[in-house]
Amino acid sequence: MTLWPEVSVVIPMRNRVASTAAAVRSALAQEGVSVEVIVVDDASDGEDADRINRIFGDAITLIRCDIRRGAPTARNLGVASARAAMVAFLDSDDVFLPDKLWLQRTAMQAGARGFSVTGFRTKAGRRFVLPWQATRGIAARNTFGGTSGLMVRTDMIRAEPFAPDMPAVQDWELYLRLLRLGPPAVLRQPLYVCDTSGVDRITANARRRALGHRMLQLRHFHDRTDAGRLALKVQALNRVLLADAARGGLGAVTRTRMRLYRSLLSRIA
Repeated sequence: MTLWPEVSVVIPMRNRVASTAAAVRSALAQEGVSVEVIVVDDASDGEDADRINRIFGDAITLIRCDIRRGAPTARNLGVASARAAMVAFLDSDDVFLPDKLWLQRTAMQAGARGFSVTGFRTKAGRRFVLPWQATRGIAARNTFGGTSGLMVRTDMIRAEPFAPDMPAVQDWELYLRLLRLGPPAVLRQPLYVCDTSGVDRITANARRRALGHRMLQLRHFHDRTDAGRLALKVQALNRVLLADAARGGLGAVTRTRMRLYRSLLSRIA
């Protein structure tokens, strides 16, 4: 275990021993920055947490939950134990590229930023590069990506923790709160590898995702400012277009709605 880590990496896990081990190895292998790795076991089945402990021993800090608490709470527990001035998050089925944390720390320090986000690529090789003006479009959609791209000052994430009551889009909801404290250092290039194939991912659960979007609207877009009204219009129109597609509608009305959607989106993206 590093005596004076520069970055604490928090990895929530539930089962997934093999992928969690790969995630931990990618965090321990970071170049140019000293790290501590905190694995928070969210009440895994069987002896999965013990297996991770046997593999890595004193190289990690293992926190165990006796009952299932959910990924947001698991991340918050990891943050509470962090010893470094900065915290990075890594999902148990993702891996960091070797220079990710060094690049983010350098960008944050150079720009005096409180947090940083990065692009990613999938295991299939598809690249997701963040938009040039990622902050402008985030009212309509999550333009910052998942939590594995986030590095944030420890004091900031303790003041603005993950919301345990959010059933989905916890990362998007957190980003909206962090933006109130200042803009991020945006590294557009892919700096982690994301596994998008898992059926047990929150994003694969349509019902939880729909509820999460509704809670996000109520929490952040109830204002009457131009930006708030525009974001609500885009989100509402997006739901209508999805319903059109589900019915197989490709007629003139759908095409008109699509043109309006693109026009609105261009004003905030």
